[in-house]
Amino acid sequence: MLTDLYVYDVWAGVVIVARLLFLLVLLVAIRYSLQLYTALNQQDGDIDSGEKSDAIKLLATSIQKFIIFVIGYRGEKRERTPLSGVDTTWMRDNKYFVFRRFVLFYCIYITFGILLTRPLYNQDASLVFYNYDRQNLNAIFYLLVYIFSNAITDYISIFYTFRHLRKISETGKIFRYGTIDMFVATIVFAPNQLISCVLWYYKRSENNIELSEDLFSTIFDLALWPYALVGNLESGTMIGQPFPGQLIITGTVFFPTIALITVLLVYRIFLTFAYWVKRALIRMGIDEFCRKYVQLVSLSPFQTPQPAGFGYCNAALIIIFNSILLSMVYDNGKAVFNSFAG
Repeated sequence: MLTDLYVYDVWAGVVIVARLLFLLVLLVAIRYSLQLYTALNQQDGDIDSGEKSDAIKLLATSIQKFIIFVIGYRGEKRERTPLSGVDTTWMRDNKYFVFRRFVLFYCIYITFGILLTRPLYNQDASLVFYNYDRQNLNAIFYLLVYIFSNAITDYISIFYTFRHLRKISETGKIFRYGTIDMFVATIVFAPNQLISCVLWYYKRSENNIELSEDLFSTIFDLALWPYALVGNLESGTMIGQPFPGQLIITGTVFFPTIALITVLLVYRIFLTFAYWVKRALIRMGIDEFCRKYVQLVSLSPFQTPQPAGFGYCNAALIIIFNSILLSMVYDNGKAVFNSFAG
């Protein structure tokens, strides 16, 4: 075991990573609340027709468009492919451009990570910074391996997340394909974490670690190794509390899966709740109050008025939903800031 070389609150560090990921989920959920409002209106028509809504398909399609933007799709004028035709085949055909986008992201992400954070070890009952290998060729090699291993695994992860989102948009089976996507992300994460831990072992200038014969325990210890924001490297001053930096370096492979699939799960729960709220209003005979709202359109004699949905109720539900999300963003953002503020 390597834990004799670091003594810190591992659970508190894992909570920091979890809070950062949770913030990402909340921000994506808020970002697509307008599409959620559209889904609520679509749900109204399903209720009127006596069918249970499957509006989650619409939301899955909207999040697919978000992935398309992330991977660099620029529209059918340049791509010669309409938005509806962008699928995993398009990603394979354009893998060079998609992969190049991930490489650029990790060039910035990992470089800033190296500059702003540093791993720690226990010396004389206190945590001090490790020094990195100062050989230029070694440092460049380690950096390139970090960048390309993360870019490759992220490409694979987002490829399968995109595929599973398309399955969800076609079938509405979010739990089935969300579970499969999480499994795939875990399979992709494991070798990337192994590569990161091996690089971490060799890039240090201090040689104070004796590897355990138990490979799993060794990798587990390295994955939870403490990192900290650097305050003053010469004096060994760190900002805030330590956190498991290896999880942040390699955990990005989980970001698309956890953020997007979790948002869809939250939306599924919300839409189910809204459905039964509306059914209860109909059963109590007070649904007409919710259905009355001002339509800012003038209908010609040749137009047929559309049946009114739960206009006010849909708007109120979205306001309540976003208010809850914003309060959670504030609380978790403040907690993360306090963790890094010291």
